[in-house]
Amino acid sequence: MRVVKAVLVASETDDGERWPGVGFGARSLMPIANKPVLLHALDALATGGIEVVAIVVGSARDEIRNAVRDGCPSSIHVEYLPSEADASIVDRLRSAERFLAGEPFLVHDGDALLRDGIGLLGDRFARGDLDALVLRPKTMSRGYLPANRDARTPLDTVVGCFLEPRALAAAPEPGVGLAGLLMRVRAGGGRLRVAEVDACLPCRGGREALLDANRRALEQLP
Repeated sequence: MRVVKAVLVASETDDGERWPGVGFGARSLMPIANKPVLLHALDALATGGIEVVAIVVGSARDEIRNAVRDGCPSSIHVEYLPSEADASIVDRLRSAERFLAGEPFLVHDGDALLRDGIGLLGDRFARGDLDALVLRPKTMSRGYLPANRDARTPLDTVVGCFLEPRALAAAPEPGVGLAGLLMRVRAGGGRLRVAEVDACLPCRGGREALLDANRRALEQLP
C-alpha cells in the first residue's frame, strides 16, 4: 500500500538539547535558506506523494499554525494534534491513531532536512513488506550529535521512519521513545530495515550545524 499519511513532530526548544538561543517556540521554526525548517519538511512530503499530514504540536502551536498557513504546499491537507511537552514520540503517535486509521505512515522530525526522495523510500518500505523502515543520516557532524552520543544505539539518531500501525503494539506502556519501540519491534521478530539517507538535523547542534544546513538547502535552489 502506498504511504500517503505522515505524522510530523514539531518539538519544543526547551527540551535540554543544545540550541543557539534564537527565540523560537519550536526549533522547527528556525529559518533555513529563508524558510522555516518545518516548511522544507512539508515540501519534501508533498514531493514524495504524502497527501495528509498530522503535525504534533505543543505550546508553540499558534506559531506553527501561522507558519504553515503562510507556506504549506497546496497539495497537502494538514491537521494538528496537541501534545504534552514531556510526552514521548511513541505516546504522540498513539494520540494520532484516529488519524492513522490503521494505514501505514511516515513519522518525520519537523526539524529535519531530508534530501532523498520520500516517494522512493516509501516504495522500498511497501515492497519489502516491512514493519518499519528507519531513516538514518549517512553522516552526522559532531554538531548534530547529542552530548551523550557514545551511550546511544544506531537506532537513536534518526530523522524519521515508515511504520505499520501494528508496530506500535510492540511497546504498549507509556513513555517509550522511538528508538525503544524500534528495538522492541526487531527483538520481537518484526521486519525492520535501516535506510541511510542524505539528511541532517540542523537544530540539534550549534552555529556550525545551522550554517551547514543553510549551505545544503541553498545547493538545491536553481
